[in-house]
Amino acid sequence: MNIYKVERVDSPGYSEAYEMVVVACDKRFAELLARLRSRDFKKAKLSVTEIDLTQEGVVFVSYISD
Repeated sequence: MNIYKVERVDSPGYSEAYEMVVVACDKRFAELLARLRSRDFKKAKLSVTEIDLTQEGVVFVSYISD
């Protein structure tokens, strides 16, 4: 299994998901899982990036706004 960051390429609307981290066997399945798990990703244009587990780094930062 690998870890992938799936993010929307199009501009999300207010209060819509725009990025998620997915555990999957390959990029294609990571995209499929993202589309199945979030209605905000269902028809969106997506970018899938494999996370390199041999290097330290920050994968995801989330902010809450008013």
